[in-house]
Amino acid sequence: GVAESTTYHLFKDKSTLLWAIVEHVVGGPDDTEDGARLLDAIRAEPDAPSRLRLIARWSRGTYERGIADIEAVIGEAARSDPRVRALAQRAADERYRVTRMLADVVAEVLPPVGFEDLDRIAQIIWATDSSPVYRMLVHDLGWTPERYEEWVFQLYCSLMPQPAARTGR
Repeated sequence: GVAESTTYHLFKDKSTLLWAIVEHVVGGPDDTEDGARLLDAIRAEPDAPSRLRLIARWSRGTYERGIADIEAVIGEAARSDPRVRALAQRAADERYRVTRMLADVVAEVLPPVGFEDLDRIAQIIWATDSSPVYRMLVHDLGWTPERYEEWVFQLYCSLMPQPAARTGR
């Protein structure tokens, strides 16, 4: 119900409009107030599984608010629009930055973990807890968002470093 001229008065092009939608939908660690609340809630949890549970719930929430659909629109538009292609790369980079930051927050309650290990964990999470995977499992295969959240939580837990086993003699 909004005139195209009004839209382009507010947003100079397709890529700035799409980025505004992404920021509104995600509303996570980049949104100062919501991001601060999320990080405070995660840090209030005493152990890694509790922190991972909250992160999985937040991830599911972003997909339920439509980020997977928006990222599909961005991917389609990126094929023919260089500005949107740059936006898609920016969104991917930002999603990795947030994923890495959340891995760091979980690592605060783990035994010391090397930078390379945390980076590998963040890379696997970035690749698997993603819009295409969510769309395949929930939209195409009929998983519930709750089932997706539980799978993501189990995935996160499986990636966390385990304390070294003690051997006694």
